[in-house]
Amino acid sequence: MTTSLDEHRLLSATSVAELFDVKRSTIYRWSNAKNRFPQPVKVGAYESTSRWRLRDLLEYQEQLKVKEKGSAVGKLPNPKSKEIPNESPIVGKIAVNQ
Repeated sequence: MTTSLDEHRLLSATSVAELFDVKRSTIYRWSNAKNRFPQPVKVGAYESTSRWRLRDLLEYQEQLKVKEKGSAVGKLPNPKSKEIPNESPIVGKIAVNQ
């Protein structure tokens, strides 16, 4: 399996929130729920900074497509909920070299 360099990119909570069209706090809430949403990678001298792998977010989106086949693309839950989106709009917002 070949991966592009873009798939190894690390995204900040702000960037991930923009991809899902939610607030940063929602991304942290989804991650803390320990459900299916990708877990962040801790980086920095004291591992105090969270970053998400683009590859993990893209894989997450593919799993949703397979599991929720037939539901509306881009359908997101109430951002105040700990529920994870049924479908995510990532691919439309990030240009990944393939």
